[in-house]
Amino acid sequence: MDIANNIVEQCDESLRRFQHARLEELLAYVLVIAKQWRQYVKNWLRWLDLTSWDSWFPLGVIGLFSLFAIPAATGVMSFGLPVGNDERLHIIYTEVGLQTTAGIFAIVISLSLVAIQFAAQEYSHRIMEYYIRSVIFWSTIVVYLGIMIMTIILQAGVDDPQSTRAGAIVIVASVLAIVLLVPHFIITAAYLKPEFIVEKLLRRVDDEFLSGLDESDLANGLSSSQDRLLPVVEICERSIDRGDLTTTRAAISRMIGRYEAIPESIQGTSIDNYFIEHLTRMGRKAVAHADEEEAAGHVIRGIETIGGIRSPSLAIERIDILGFMAVRHETEAAIAQMIASLLGLSQKTTDIGATATILTSYQALIHRLIVGDYDRILRQLSEAVESLSKASTRAGAVDDTARALDVLEAIGHDAASAGLVRVVLDVTARLKNAGVSAAESNPDSAQETVLRLLRIERALDQSERDALATLAFARGEVEAAVKRSAPRTSTNPPADDGASGLSGGDNLDASGFSDLWDED
Repeated sequence: MDIANNIVEQCDESLRRFQHARLEELLAYVLVIAKQWRQYVKNWLRWLDLTSWDSWFPLGVIGLFSLFAIPAATGVMSFGLPVGNDERLHIIYTEVGLQTTAGIFAIVISLSLVAIQFAAQEYSHRIMEYYIRSVIFWSTIVVYLGIMIMTIILQAGVDDPQSTRAGAIVIVASVLAIVLLVPHFIITAAYLKPEFIVEKLLRRVDDEFLSGLDESDLANGLSSSQDRLLPVVEICERSIDRGDLTTTRAAISRMIGRYEAIPESIQGTSIDNYFIEHLTRMGRKAVAHADEEEAAGHVIRGIETIGGIRSPSLAIERIDILGFMAVRHETEAAIAQMIASLLGLSQKTTDIGATATILTSYQALIHRLIVGDYDRILRQLSEAVESLSKASTRAGAVDDTARALDVLEAIGHDAASAGLVRVVLDVTARLKNAGVSAAESNPDSAQETVLRLLRIERALDQSERDALATLAFARGEVEAAVKRSAPRTSTNPPADDGASGLSGGDNLDASGFSDLWDED
């Protein structure tokens, strides 16, 4: 008996385990199906773009009239319409329900498609694509065709007891068809605006899509059907070609706004690179058009915003490309924005080599700006270089500070050779400030600043007496600052020569500039 009981208990336990395993398997299967359906529903809702007003507006109108149509069809509600004789019913079915609806339908659809096709040719074929699959397009088709088919069926099968109910249904449906024209025209007019399509396209660049991007996708390149940001770029490029400044600026601003709305949890280098590459493509087109200077500036600022933290090297490279394109096309606003954005990147990033790279870009820009006689831009460039010099000094980056002063000297020297006196005076003031500031902490750097000023002075035409005097005064100010700081910075022991009363360091410091004064 004990053996039999054990066998029974083991069988029961096995059965319970089997049932439990089957239940877990069934639940897992149901969970997988639920996730799949959830994904299908999300894709369908995204495809219909039901979050947009142009989707729920017509559906709301249809829903409102359904509140009247359903009670009329079931006989719950009577509208007291005078439709009780055959002649009046015939008029309702043929003239109101069928002829009027069919005539309006043909005119409305044909005119709408012609208008949308015109907008698609002007901006992007995707405007037609989105309109054809829009809720307003299909709701209009379904409502009008449904009314015509329903009218034919009711007219063929109506009898006296149901005549009032059937006539009321046709009238309610016909009024719905007429009222639906209001949202149809409003939304069709919205589709003629590229900014409206840009908004719809950017909603497709959702967090789920962006989180799935990786470096391999960017390296191999997304296909045109997979790249959801590409249609926005295409519309922007066509807008630039047509000279539509409003659309261009709006598209760039909305694109940057979409990036800024990305949650921090999914932000990464791949997403940054994805946006930077598309902005660069838009920037090339904007820079090449003289009328799109402001748009080009928006693009460069966008690249600065996106690449400032995780992708500074890529951002610097792309801004470089657009900046030098702007020089070739004489797009002054874009050049100015390039200088400002590179300076902004140096302040945002912690990349050690970023400052050196930016200074290299600035130095490569000098000659082209001198040739183009960009007086104002050169002064902006000298201001940016001075800012980099000060930032490097605060950070203790001696090499970067020296490199920045070299670039500042190059600006002044080339400007002196080209006769750009205002630029020379601007650089002189900045070098003087740098030399005076460095006199106490780094006298060697201050002495090198004196030499820089002297080299600029030699490159300047001798007829520019005021500028020459300013340079000489600046040199004297830096030299005086070095002399004043010498007793505090000198580490040499006092000289034993009691007659002099000065330290050896003071004598050396004072004689160190005698050759420069002689040359002057």
